[in-house]
Amino acid sequence: MTTPYRPRVYICGPISRGNLAENINQATEAFAKLAKAGFAPFCPHWSVYSAEPATPHPSDKVDRVYTVGSAAGYPGLEHSDWIGIDLPWVAVSQAVLRLPGESKGADLEVECAMSYGIPVFPDVESLIQYCPWFLNND
Repeated sequence: MTTPYRPRVYICGPISRGNLAENINQATEAFAKLAKAGFAPFCPHWSVYSAEPATPHPSDKVDRVYTVGSAAGYPGLEHSDWIGIDLPWVAVSQAVLRLPGESKGADLEVECAMSYGIPVFPDVESLIQYCPWFLNND
């Protein structure tokens, strides 16, 4: 039986700086590795998919909805709004994963984690090594 407890890991890294797709893919890969290892990761990078209203794809005959992700975000939400949403998630995490790449927001999230004494890790492997008791606990 899998334990009902999974330590919360906040994933931070660039979203809008650099290549948006590469940034999201980097975070998604980290999410999948952490989830498989027994963590409960939170991936704010996925907010770009809900940052704008969902629209149906014009060539799709099936009733599916696609979202139009953009780093610009939903009209009326500024970078400070997103940081205001993200920092409370950082504050309740047991660890923070800082992905590579330049990001003012990720730097603020790391600063927040450190102010709460939450450990910050530079890669998935070091985070998993820090918490080996959560691996393979079926």
